[in-house]
Amino acid sequence: MFGIGELDSVGSFDLEGLRDLAVKAAGVDVSFGSDGELMAAALVLEEVRSLVDAAEAHVLARLDAEAVCDRECGHRTGTWLGHEAAVSKAGARARVRTARRAVGWFATFDAAVTAGEAGWGHMEVLVSVANVRNRDALADAQAELVDLAGRFSFEHWAALVRRLAAEFDLDGGYDPNEDLHANRLRLSANGDMTIEMSGRLVGSARVTVEQTLGSIADELFARFSQDHGVDASIEIPTRATLLALAIEEACRRCNSVELGSRQQPRTEAVMVIEQDTDTDTGSGAVLRSPDGTRLPHSAAALLDDAFLMPLVVNGEGAPLRYGRSRRFATPKQKLALAVRDGGCVFPGCDTAPGHCDAHHEPDFDPSGSTDTHTMMLLCRHHHRITHRPG
Repeated sequence: MFGIGELDSVGSFDLEGLRDLAVKAAGVDVSFGSDGELMAAALVLEEVRSLVDAAEAHVLARLDAEAVCDRECGHRTGTWLGHEAAVSKAGARARVRTARRAVGWFATFDAAVTAGEAGWGHMEVLVSVANVRNRDALADAQAELVDLAGRFSFEHWAALVRRLAAEFDLDGGYDPNEDLHANRLRLSANGDMTIEMSGRLVGSARVTVEQTLGSIADELFARFSQDHGVDASIEIPTRATLLALAIEEACRRCNSVELGSRQQPRTEAVMVIEQDTDTDTGSGAVLRSPDGTRLPHSAAALLDDAFLMPLVVNGEGAPLRYGRSRRFATPKQKLALAVRDGGCVFPGCDTAPGHCDAHHEPDFDPSGSTDTHTMMLLCRHHHRITHRPG
């Protein structure tokens, strides 16, 4: 195994040979193995997995520290890895974040993982509970934590580390309400009209969201229970499903207005209606989200009380052309770009349209124009990259 200091000589490390061995291991016929052989193989492979994870962390930490991927490809390390390796970008970014902290904060524990004295799973737990307030205290306890990793079960060790991290946090006067950046929510759209959500809330944000969604979920439970009493075929959802539906209900209530109000309700959802060119379906229209995902026709229920805005996206594109009479794209132009581009057009980037700029190509100064056919969506990071000298 090589460390950060040895990466300059990585060319002498047989990476292709390592890959060939992995391919060979993956293709072994396990049907002829005895019970003992299979159990032993599982333990060896788990050890190899830990060591490979540590090796990848060393490489990713070096790439990230020197901004290699950004300099060479215009991507941050995690995004580059997700795109080039065809893996989850969110997972790749998380691995880079773990690698950066493991190498930078816990070098002693990292050396123990490389030596097989602890597993990479131990390192992931240690990194997950560390922050700028408790990392120094945890770093001072690395030698003891390595020793305990060899004496305790993984679950008991992880519980101990979490308790230590919490105690070190309290010693530092930690106030979760002041830890703004600890509140995180990630939305990852899938290609099957679904979206994955994951996140973390602390302090008052946690209390507010937990109690609000819990209260709405209780209301929904009562509603489903009443409907079930009338029609037994209507199922009562699980608590997890009720909480998911509570998020949608909370968004609806947030966007609504009082009856009689002169204020127009805020947008609940944007859908693009296209003419159906598939003569086999005979449906006459196709519903899509702004990022291009096709929606089921049941989504048309949202159109019962909708505000419809015609948007011409074919032919000459008028009136979505302003030439040089305007410097910045209009909201309608940005909506057209969202429908057309679906988000940042930089290869490998998956930033949603709402977080993108309208980039002129050629540049507005000195001779560009503010027309949809001369603009494209770029996230702020890649927008800056396109303006780099050279």
